[in-house]
This record gives sequence, structure tokens and C-alpha cells, in this order.
Amino acid sequence: MVRTEPLEWQHMMPDWLLDEITIGLQKLLSLRLPGSPAEDTAGSTARVWYEAIGGSGIEWTETLDRLRVRAAFRGLATRCDRWPAPKHFFEQLQARGYAQPQLQQKFSDDELRLNKARIRKIVEQFKQQHTIGEATWQGKK
Repeated sequence: MVRTEPLEWQHMMPDWLLDEITIGLQKLLSLRLPGSPAEDTAGSTARVWYEAIGGSGIEWTETLDRLRVRAAFRGLATRCDRWPAPKHFFEQLQARGYAQPQLQQKFSDDELRLNKARIRKIVEQFKQQHTIGEATWQGKK
């Protein structure tokens, strides 16, 4: 299956997404599932899929979505016993996994020692200010 002429929205779709859709559809076609499009309509079928996925309103990002798109087509290939519609692709598309933000700055050993000392001082001040009679802030006598 060769990519067909660009559609009006297609210029907004990244090349990696067009490639993943094309490869995914080629794999599905090779399964010859019941309801598969005839060879002479494969191009039209691809255009419908490009439009459905590209026009879905999702802001596709390669780092977050390439493997999800690939996995969705793999899910279709392993679970469908008939030619799927684009809606089945979205049902297979897993939620995005977001990377945990990393701390921008790491503290040096000296800064860590200083900060730990500050915290100990604050805790000691808290203990002194929150003593009731003979009971301490921890509830011990």
C-alpha cells in the first residue's frame, strides 16, 4: 500500500504517524480477515483511516504516541476476526504514559548537610514550643 495524495488535513499529520498507520494497515491487509478491502480499494481505505486518526483531535507526539499507535495496530491484528473500523483502533489505543518530572537541580553534599541541620533545628524548636506539662509533642512523659 502506497500513501496516496495528501488530503487537506494531512499536512498537519506528522510523517511518523502516517508511516505507522500505513504499516499497521499493511499488516492487517496481509491477514486477509473477512471484510478486508479489495486490493483496488486499499488506497481509499487508507485515506479513510488517515482522516479518522489524523482528524481525531488528538495532538500526536512521537515520543508519547508512536509505540501506542504501533501497539494499537498489534492489538487489532491479534484480537480482530473481521476487518476493523477506525473506532476499533481507538479502543485498542492505550492511555499515554507520561514520564515523571525529574528534579532540575541536585543538592551537593554540603547543601544536604546544611539542610538536614536546618530541619533538625526546626524539629527541636517545635518540640520545645509544643510541650504540655510533662508530656512532649510525641505524647511521651
